[in-house]
Amino acid sequence: MNLIYYKSKKGNFGDDLNPFIWEKLLGNLDNYPTDLDFVGIGSILDERLEKSANKKIIFGSGVRDFLYNSDNLDIIKEVSFVRGPISKKVTGLDYITDTAYALALTGEHQHYLNTKKKHKVSYIPYFEQAEGLNWDLFKTMTGYNVILPTQNIEIVLEEIAASERIITSAMHGAIVADIFRIPWLRLKFMKQGHEPSLTSELKWNDWMQSVNIKNPSEIYSDLTILAKSSKLTDIIKILLLKRSFRYPRYNLSDNAVFESKISQIKEKIDILINYSK
Repeated sequence: MNLIYYKSKKGNFGDDLNPFIWEKLLGNLDNYPTDLDFVGIGSILDERLEKSANKKIIFGSGVRDFLYNSDNLDIIKEVSFVRGPISKKVTGLDYITDTAYALALTGEHQHYLNTKKKHKVSYIPYFEQAEGLNWDLFKTMTGYNVILPTQNIEIVLEEIAASERIITSAMHGAIVADIFRIPWLRLKFMKQGHEPSLTSELKWNDWMQSVNIKNPSEIYSDLTILAKSSKLTDIIKILLLKRSFRYPRYNLSDNAVFESKISQIKEKIDILINYSK
């Protein structure tokens, strides 16, 4: 079985959750049929998937616009589901939520829940912002811990678990915080990376609707921090960015909704395991 997900050369823990989770829950993927493509966490349902004629298992992935027609894909519907109600509307597949929530089914989950807190607030930038600001200077000037999503995935997970609150521009930063039952807050930018703003909004709302988070609290900055700059420019950007870090209410999915989603994902995993040789 071929694990399909985006592999950033810089590293991006949201995508890197795929091998971390699925090797633990599904075992050796070589034990599954070779003509299966497993489309996992963070993957986008679009025409690129049509390059392979293999059968597809869509496991919590989602669309990035309302235009893609998935009828050309040979999807195993017994196992497949999409991220949220927006992706369901486009594809016709049932939704559960983003399958990063499967992290709660791994043996390490209780460890993360029991991790001692050492950060009042941690900020997680979007992975394309990781080299766009002097984050050590940011920590000094703001007092906020910074968790770079380009780090080793185990470091990222430990740092999230050790935080009392999470502010994040990375969607999977919010998702992992939600999994660890840590209140989170989204920081939106005018320009976050290569991804159009409308695409980002679609993905965030697809996920948040899937876990019944309505009218989420968010903060906004009109800065762009994608390009490296001088120390003086960084200081100005940090001062402006600090003004965005207000403390409205944080978000967290309801416990009953959370437990229901985990149970539904487990049912799908149990079915999928039967496909192993």
